[in-house]
Amino acid sequence: MLTFMTLLVFLLSHFQATQQTENSEENGNEEALSKLSMDISPFTTIEGGTQLNITCTYRSRCTTGKARMGIHKDGEKKDLTISYDSAKCYGSYIKESATVSDSGAYECQWSSNNYTEETEPSQIIVRELLSNPEVKLLKGSSEVMIGQNVTITCLSGSGSLPVSYTLFRDNQKLFTETKSERKPATFILTIKSASDIGKYTCKATNEIRKEAKYSKSFIFTLIEAVSQPVLSSPTSRVKTGQNVTLFCLSENGSHPITYRFFRGNKSISPPICVEGKAAANISLTIKSSNFLGDYKCKAENKIPNSKKYSNSLRFTLSEKAGISYLLCISLVVFLLLVVMVIAVAIPFLFLPWYKARKLKSPKSATGFVSDQTESETCVIYTEIANNESDQQQYANISIIRKEKGDRVNLSTDTVDYSEVFISRIQGMLKENHLSL
Repeated sequence: MLTFMTLLVFLLSHFQATQQTENSEENGNEEALSKLSMDISPFTTIEGGTQLNITCTYRSRCTTGKARMGIHKDGEKKDLTISYDSAKCYGSYIKESATVSDSGAYECQWSSNNYTEETEPSQIIVRELLSNPEVKLLKGSSEVMIGQNVTITCLSGSGSLPVSYTLFRDNQKLFTETKSERKPATFILTIKSASDIGKYTCKATNEIRKEAKYSKSFIFTLIEAVSQPVLSSPTSRVKTGQNVTLFCLSENGSHPITYRFFRGNKSISPPICVEGKAAANISLTIKSSNFLGDYKCKAENKIPNSKKYSNSLRFTLSEKAGISYLLCISLVVFLLLVVMVIAVAIPFLFLPWYKARKLKSPKSATGFVSDQTESETCVIYTEIANNESDQQQYANISIIRKEKGDRVNLSTDTVDYSEVFISRIQGMLKENHLSL
């Protein structure tokens, strides 16, 4: 009995010594060369939405009853899928679609009996997927004028920083700005001509993926101030109680245009909004002379301080105009009557003068001289004017006074004229001498 008990104690002591020797050898080997490692796939820096795969490997036999394997993120334990073969023990952590919240420090841990081993922490960065940027105006509207300054902003709502933003007009690169914070890039430009209205596009890029993201295009609308309106009416002469229509039109200016009519400084119409190049109009009644004017109209559009006024228009009462019209007609009729009277009086006034003028300058004539030589006075028929249509004929008679023994003195003699009646009887002239 004593021998049996001695043998049993010997065997137990030998087993414990053997076990301690194995544990000491195992611990010594582990301290000399770490058997635990961690693999990260695909990279330690990935883009959001990418699959994340972390594998912990222990290069030795492992049994689920004696060993424990785990993975920690920032000190928080994660569940692992454990697998093993005859030489190694594996633990896998898989995240199908990684997000920014999966970023952190990861480490694998192995524990067996009183032994624990950990890997060095590995920092995993999951960057946000870059979103398409959005173009906006910092203030104001998309309607601009020539010479106006505008501010455009560009921002991607998600995406790992820093992000570079580039502004384009059509295909022309204008500005580039890089933001390390989630704040929009700001671009200031001046609308110098109609070609500056657009279209504008913003491009965003970051370091994770070089593939650019583009915004939707943005286009300004060019607006123009109104020109001075023209106020008109189909008639300028009116009667009391007559209805008239006023038209107001601004040829240039962005639509819609708002018109308003005035008489003096008093508004006589509500605002009239007109689309397109059409005139605003109102109808009114001329009740008295107070309604003759002055009329004006105002035109304005969306542009601040763009209002312009037309020239004034005033009507004229037709009754007053009629008096002047009748006076003009009466004057013209009077002048016509005067002309007719003068035309009728001309023959009576100028006929005797014409006949005398005709006698002084007659046609060719035949001269006759008296054959009575003993008389001191000699009658000479010097010029005869023939009028074949009349039975009477006229002649100019020169009377020459002679003195005895002297020649005729023409320079001192007096010439008188007398009318002579001559008639033709059977081809012979019968002369009637008038006594001088």
